[in-house]
Amino acid sequence: MFSAVYLVCFTGQPCEFFVDSFAYDSKEECTISVENNIVRNTQEILTAGGTVPTVEYQCIPWLKA
Repeated sequence: MFSAVYLVCFTGQPCEFFVDSFAYDSKEECTISVENNIVRNTQEILTAGGTVPTVEYQCIPWLKA
């Protein structure tokens, strides 16, 4: 099982960590889902006229969590 951990940084604000509440069965499933989430959220922010943050993520196996 894998969990997705995001580091989200808006310009001029402290960065924040977020963890998906969903558990992924594989690293590939996690990566695909995370990348889709980032694209979807970026589109929503742009549509709303907001500033897009810098986002980094890792899919972490539960063995290391």
